[in-house]
Amino acid sequence: MLPIFRAAFPHRFLLCAALVAGGAPLAAQPTFPVPATATSPEAARAVEYVRAHAHDLGLSAADLADLAVTGAYADAHNGLSHAFLVQRIGGHDVLGTEVGLHFRPNQVLLSRTGFFVKDLRAAIAKLPQPAVVAEAARNAALQHLRQPAAGAPLPAELVYRRLPNGTLAQSWQVRVRPAQGPDAWTVLVDAATGRVLKARNQVIREPKGRAASFRPATTAPVAPQWQPAVANGYRVYASPLESPLHGVSTLAVSPADAVASPFGWHDTNGAAGAEYTTARGNNTHVYTPVGTHVVTPGFSPDGGANLEFDFPHNAALSAQANQPAALTNLFYWTNLMHDLSQRYGFTEASGNFQATNYSGLGVGGDYIHAELGEVYSEGYFNTTPDGAVTSNSYPAIVLGIWQQALPNALTVAGTGPAAGSYAAMPLTNGRALPRTTPITGALVLADDGSLNPTGGCEPAWVNAAQVRGNIAVADFDYDCDFIEKLRGAQLAGARALVLVHSLDFLSHIEIDPADTVGLRVPLVMVTRTDGQRLKAAMSAGTPVTASLLGTTAPPDRNGGFDNGIIAHEYAHGITTRLTGGPAGATACLDNEEQMGEGWSDFFELWMTTRPGDVGTTARGIGTYVLGQPTTGPGIRPVPYSTDMAVNATTYAYIGHTVNDVNYGYDDFNYPYDSHYIGLVWCSVLWDLNWAMIQRYGYDANLSTGSGGNNKTMQLVMDGLKLQPCSPGFLDARDAILAADRATFGGANQALIWQVFARRGMGSNAVQGSSDNLLDNTAGFLAPSGLATAEAQADGAGLTLYPNPTRAQLTLRLAAGAGTAPVQIAVQSVLGQVMQTRTLTAAAATAGATLDLHGLTPGLYLVRVTSGASSYTRRVVVQP
Repeated sequence: MLPIFRAAFPHRFLLCAALVAGGAPLAAQPTFPVPATATSPEAARAVEYVRAHAHDLGLSAADLADLAVTGAYADAHNGLSHAFLVQRIGGHDVLGTEVGLHFRPNQVLLSRTGFFVKDLRAAIAKLPQPAVVAEAARNAALQHLRQPAAGAPLPAELVYRRLPNGTLAQSWQVRVRPAQGPDAWTVLVDAATGRVLKARNQVIREPKGRAASFRPATTAPVAPQWQPAVANGYRVYASPLESPLHGVSTLAVSPADAVASPFGWHDTNGAAGAEYTTARGNNTHVYTPVGTHVVTPGFSPDGGANLEFDFPHNAALSAQANQPAALTNLFYWTNLMHDLSQRYGFTEASGNFQATNYSGLGVGGDYIHAELGEVYSEGYFNTTPDGAVTSNSYPAIVLGIWQQALPNALTVAGTGPAAGSYAAMPLTNGRALPRTTPITGALVLADDGSLNPTGGCEPAWVNAAQVRGNIAVADFDYDCDFIEKLRGAQLAGARALVLVHSLDFLSHIEIDPADTVGLRVPLVMVTRTDGQRLKAAMSAGTPVTASLLGTTAPPDRNGGFDNGIIAHEYAHGITTRLTGGPAGATACLDNEEQMGEGWSDFFELWMTTRPGDVGTTARGIGTYVLGQPTTGPGIRPVPYSTDMAVNATTYAYIGHTVNDVNYGYDDFNYPYDSHYIGLVWCSVLWDLNWAMIQRYGYDANLSTGSGGNNKTMQLVMDGLKLQPCSPGFLDARDAILAADRATFGGANQALIWQVFARRGMGSNAVQGSSDNLLDNTAGFLAPSGLATAEAQADGAGLTLYPNPTRAQLTLRLAAGAGTAPVQIAVQSVLGQVMQTRTLTAAAATAGATLDLHGLTPGLYLVRVTSGASSYTRRVVVQP
């Protein structure tokens, strides 16, 4: 999701930054069923495991009745089976009790994530009555979201959540759907204190204050201009092109994957023959929705009986005029993302997006709605649990039209250091810049007398005498919205206001037209680099004279042509359904250290990597829609690159402000921007991708290739399934390590450790709570003497890995070790026995998992005795 600016409701934006990517109401929502879950082999194996290990899992006999299997499926490529369980009371999940069980093909447990509450019903019975009533919780939620009082009572339910110490607490879950825009909030309010604990938006986006758009569309779409037609052909900017700036359009002929979309992209019934001749089919429906920027609501390009989607793209025309070509390109890329992700394990069983599930596994009826043109200068994804669709809630990618900056709108006279012309982005529905006689005056930096004086948030500026009759300059910050700065500038007598953005991109800015009443001062924004240049000249003491003129902007850019954005948004659907199982859909990605935006950036970069690219090249995100060249910085604080001189982000950034970029909390104690947290995560994944390419080469066949890029994508996809609900950075790192052991036999363990250690996620790193950005510690060490792969059995015939470990240890004796029972003891370095276990010789030979969740971090000795043979190994348990 590409960020845009905050306007009328800055706090709403800050809240969104605390969210993950997205989705369904909090975990207390009844989980949607997965077909055959109760009777599938994968579910049965999980239930059998839980019953056999109830004591180790902290479950009493009574607790077994409160467990639900929310999803279970198997992977064909590595033979793993996955099952996802949760404790449930009264039809509602208990938050924080999501557990994942992952088994090898031989039915031996590979890994387990999550925790249950012991004696759940007894714990609930001991809880006091809520000190906060439902109505007070509703009011707290509305105040938190800065929404007006509701006319009718909001839905509020009392739910339970597991705390990190294993105890229970009560919360009110309040649902809020604002009158304007697509947002659908679920707010969790502490039933004891009335404090808002968490707010999550079903829509994965960064709102700009008002979701509704106000710029009228005046250009009708061009009529289809048929060129020499090719049956089942699509004129698109085909993979791996990122946008029209990266190459020319071509005809993609019959591009549907025979495995992922066996009946083509226009089928829905699983029989030969297309059901639709428009851009609609089993995986996606692409169209223009109802909206201010849309000329023809419901328009979808029609390829006719031969499915000939050959529409021209004329960059000189408006974005609306190019809708047929843009919608065709969007149809191609959403289907491509569906087909490729299925090849890597995002299957029908694991919850992909399809109208009809041909295998009968998973839940169908949830194809992607890809909507183009309703919003301005943003994109977002709405996700739902597998198969959970209503008339106003369905999986959707919504892409907008991107306004372009006015070239040479600001000019500084003279020969000084700031002399020259600058591009500027105007406030769309504010006072327009004049087109003939420019606004001229000295640039004067705002001073509102506050601790942040250049923000211009206070209404009475202390330097109003200097501002009067000149052009005010203020810093873009999040202490107030645009309208307050503009009013302050007008009150001070400024002729215009220039905002200096905090980053080096410009995007559409607008506010509610009702808020512009009485405002006569134009507002424009310049980039951080340009603004710093202007401010440096102003601080020198010599007056800086400038003029503002309303120049002609280049044609708007259509989001349907930015393939990176399409891949980014689609990836939100992949990550939310694979983390914690397909029934949760975002409930497992709403913690503060979650990396949803990072995974989406990785998919964007990976899908648009071309043969001949190198890892050190700086890659910006969203350069096309921002009107930047292909080498532009993009929308992130720094571009992606394996070169630490270009991108030096590490795990140490999390929770801190580095180079004027906040990777921690804002003034409201919410994560400042989930994209910045994601930047750090994607940086390490991008490093891993290029390290794997260096080892295995690059394969241009993205779907079935065997190159390092293919292997990295497989690790990322498998890691999503193996990581816990609400993962932090180190949880996800360990899941990728586990994925390598499961899929590639541990062949890349040392390489993975080295890559993660380079970015501060090494063996001595500490994650702390994944719901806290302030308790983590970066560590740059890779384990020495890695015992990480099954092939690394020692000469005595014992395999023990991974070491170091965070929670679980796999033990395997070599074949021929005898038939005597195998005794296992885990001891502290002082000799205290912490854990014992007895295995049959057959189980030890097949491989067994030791659960070390209960051990405090440190060094331990593992003693294994089999008949006359005895082994002792040192094992490091990490935080």
